[in-house]
Amino acid sequence: MRRAMEIVDKPFFAIPKKSPIAFDLLMTALACGKWEEYYNFKAVRLDIDYIIERCPFLNYIYKYHRFTPGLLRMDPYTYYNWHIDDKRGVSINMLINAHSESHCLFSPDPSLTSEFIELPYRPATYYLFNNQVHHSVYNFGRIRYLFSIEFNETKELLSFSTLFKEVLDEFLIEGKPKDEAQRSRKRK
Repeated sequence: MRRAMEIVDKPFFAIPKKSPIAFDLLMTALACGKWEEYYNFKAVRLDIDYIIERCPFLNYIYKYHRFTPGLLRMDPYTYYNWHIDDKRGVSINMLINAHSESHCLFSPDPSLTSEFIELPYRPATYYLFNNQVHHSVYNFGRIRYLFSIEFNETKELLSFSTLFKEVLDEFLIEGKPKDEAQRSRKRK
């Protein structure tokens, strides 16, 4: 449990199960011709049934916390300034075209100069993302595509720490993924 307890202090958490839909999401993003403005990103909403039928982890989350899945697009040489989300307490994100020229940063108090921590996105990995800590994105070189879940519950009803504890309890044993049989025994 030590590893999981150490990482809880960060404003993000990598889910230790690889996404079975990462490649399909990238193909969807590349083929998408119509992106809409959404909170200063280009966005496209995804079919919830497609997502939860193909991804057991997201299916489990959806049973307890309804959400809307989507893709966000960020053009090269653009940034999204430091902010805290107005309504979202937590989201689940996955960079679907991971590249070293896109940086997602968190800072407890961004000012003219301050410390930050970078979310080191890994391929096909979902991250719990604390939307209530100042964060910013700087994108260089090429288009950045992000899969993101927006929960129906606002920050007052669903926080990063609440979802982190639920995921930890349901999917992890001492920082390692539980298998389906272990989760089934727990529910009985």
